[in-house]
Amino acid sequence: MKVKDCLSRAVITVERGMPLRRIIETFKKHVFHILPVVDSEGRIAGVITLNEITSVFQPEPAHIGEILKTVPLLDTLPETDINMEYLTPAMGVLVVADEIMTSNYFTISENDSISRAYSVMKSNGTKVLMVLDVKGKFRGIIGMFDIVYSMFREKGVVE
Repeated sequence: MKVKDCLSRAVITVERGMPLRRIIETFKKHVFHILPVVDSEGRIAGVITLNEITSVFQPEPAHIGEILKTVPLLDTLPETDINMEYLTPAMGVLVVADEIMTSNYFTISENDSISRAYSVMKSNGTKVLMVLDVKGKFRGIIGMFDIVYSMFREKGVVE
């Protein structure tokens, strides 16, 4: 079975220039854990998860804490607490998807097998892949549940 046979095509995407306010409203309206960010040509540019939304509370990039963990003899790390003083109403329209999205996502071709998709997920420690067509355009998402469900469907466990 191929990825294109079991991917989720009814995926809500956001455009690179979508303001934070609309992104948050989209998360609230639809119960998703990830929003793909696409460009004007339908290519995936990044993804937004709850981690990227909460990053607007942090004055420095999240990777700074990871870097500090490698410093010898540094016993205490700065707390990464939510800091409301950086949050203003203007951020709802001034901060856009392009500024908070991450490029830390994995892709697979819609023509790959679901066993390859499973393998890519396992080797990268993820439960979701962005699916691209042969021209590199975004076609949907395949998650671990999609794979399991398609196997159950193929074996007649579910219809």
